[in-house]
This record gives sequence, C-alpha cells and structure tokens, in this order.
Amino acid sequence: MDNGICINPMIPIRASSSHRAEMSDQLLFGESFDVLETKGDWYYIRRIPDAYEGWIESAHFIFLDKEQTKNLGWRAARIVSQPYLEIQKDDQPMWIPGGSVLPFPEGSTGSFNLAGSRFTVRGKLSEPVSDPSKQVEPIARGYLNAPYLWGGKTIFGIDCSGFTQIIMRMCGIDLPRDSHQQVNHGRVLDFIMDAKPGDLAFFDDQEGMIIHTGIMLGPNQIIHAHGKVRIDPIDQQGIYNREQKKYSHRLRVIKSITD
Repeated sequence: MDNGICINPMIPIRASSSHRAEMSDQLLFGESFDVLETKGDWYYIRRIPDAYEGWIESAHFIFLDKEQTKNLGWRAARIVSQPYLEIQKDDQPMWIPGGSVLPFPEGSTGSFNLAGSRFTVRGKLSEPVSDPSKQVEPIARGYLNAPYLWGGKTIFGIDCSGFTQIIMRMCGIDLPRDSHQQVNHGRVLDFIMDAKPGDLAFFDDQEGMIIHTGIMLGPNQIIHAHGKVRIDPIDQQGIYNREQKKYSHRLRVIKSITD
C-alpha cells in the first residue's frame, strides 16, 4: 500500500474522481494517508489517523517511500493551533491553515525537510495546548465569522463537524470527521447547566439522525458553524437564533470531551 502526504496548504477531498464532484472534506498540510485505489490522475485515499476516505487529485501531494514513512513516525509532529501560519517552502512563502501538521525532527520547532524541499516557520507558532478545558474557547473564538462551507476545515470556509474536529485537534483531542461519528465519543452530561467550555453539543432531525454539532462556551452559549462561525444562546430545547427569532437546531445531547 502506498503512502502520501499533503504538501499544499489544503487539498479538496471529493466524493468521486472528478473536479465537479462534491467536496466532502479537506486534507490539510502535513496530513498523511494511505492510497487505496487509483483512477487516472485521481487517488482514493484513507486519511491517517481518522480513517476518512475520499478522492484527491495527484497534483497536490507526494508519495512517501518506506524510509520517509518510517522517519515521519518518529518525528515530533506539531499541530498548528492557530487559524493560519506563515511558513516558507525553500524561498517561497506559504500560508497553512490551523490543524496542519508540522513534522519537525526531534528537538526542532523551526524547520524540516520534506519531498526535497526545506520548510521553515516564518510566523509566530503558538505554544502547544496544555489545558484544553481552558484554551479551547479562545482557540474557537479565533474562527468567528469564518464562512460556512460544506466539507471545509479552514478559517476561509468550514462546516459544523469540520469546526469541532479541527478545534479539538488543536487542543490535542482526536475526533472523527462527521457529527454522527463524533457523538459516539465522550461522556454524556445529565444537565445542560453542567456544561463547560469545550463540551460538545449534538443536534438531531425529526428522524433522530445527528445533523449538527457545536462547542459549548458554558451552559448558556454555543459557538458553531451555521451560515458562519457564530455564538448563539442555547437551552434545553436547542439553539436559539436571535436574528431569525426562532430555534434553529434541536438539542439531542451534550458530551464532555476534554475530561
């Protein structure tokens, strides 16, 4: 099985092998994957570590040989825990999104070699998150007003489960990609008044399917991607949209993730 790694700021992951196909997710800089199938210039991949699958086009990544794959295994990977970061590829500038993976060699936090190029951090790299329960709120607020984009995971466009996954990744917590998978993680809270910053709320439709998620900022507020990343009031019934003067999402369950 071949392995690859994303060396662009972002690669669209599509539902089928066509540029016209729906973008179901995004592969971020430094994320690696297994190649499961090929079709012309398209590759069906499984991302590491969340096992999300989809199609990417060949121009945006490189294959890793066995030695490179082995080396990545012992490198001190650092997750970008800010909305974006300036790096340099050889002598060219590049901006990479939050949640990207920087495969630093052991003992280094400034540069690394990959695919024959030298990558160097140019912007200020935030320190690793040490206490998710205290740091998840300011990190999430950094995405306020990011536009909603189905399949998106960056400050330039993001969907609800992409938002929760990427914010939690920045805090050192791995979650699956989709809300109906994320709801299977964590500890159920009995009462909404027990909610603290960093807990995840999940919402269902009339058939009981989980269709939305967001990050609690306490027992009365939630930050979530709906039209844009926004903060709304929440109660036992669900999210209340002040602009529309109605409830936009019906609450199903709140779960503690950072315990």
